[in-house]
Amino acid sequence: MFALLTDETLTAKFPINERKAIREHVPWTRVAKAGKSSYHDEVIEDLPEYIKQNREKLVLRPNDEYSDMHSFIGYEHDEGSWARAIRESLRAPYVVQERVKPARTVFPLMNYGHLEFKEMQVDVQPQAFLGKVAGCSSYVSTSGPGSYSPASGFTPTFIIDSKV
Repeated sequence: MFALLTDETLTAKFPINERKAIREHVPWTRVAKAGKSSYHDEVIEDLPEYIKQNREKLVLRPNDEYSDMHSFIGYEHDEGSWARAIRESLRAPYVVQERVKPARTVFPLMNYGHLEFKEMQVDVQPQAFLGKVAGCSSYVSTSGPGSYSPASGFTPTFIIDSKV
């Protein structure tokens, strides 16, 4: 879906406010496959080569979140392991995305009877029902995804709306 939303040739007729919201909130995404593509206003002649040359700002993710395939964050890999990740992404349904800095904020934690304030990463997962967002859940962790900490877990999510 993100690959469709970030393809300017497909969204050119969207209202300007929707295109602005997409640019500000949806990371550039393409299906990882051989061939031409585009990156904003730039034409990419060879997408796998572009992925190889720009590993510092890209991630490779399985297209299906519920698979046993791994995500690859470019800056965490050297050139050799990144090349292997690219080869893997071309054999299975993967997407390439711009790396987005994770949201972090300070949360109060009760730790052995003492109140602490700790900066934690926040991942919000919207939930849709019949095409409409019906709620969301938030997962907080002291470090990145896949890391375990006793402080990690789901937390209540509140949407504060100015409507009266």
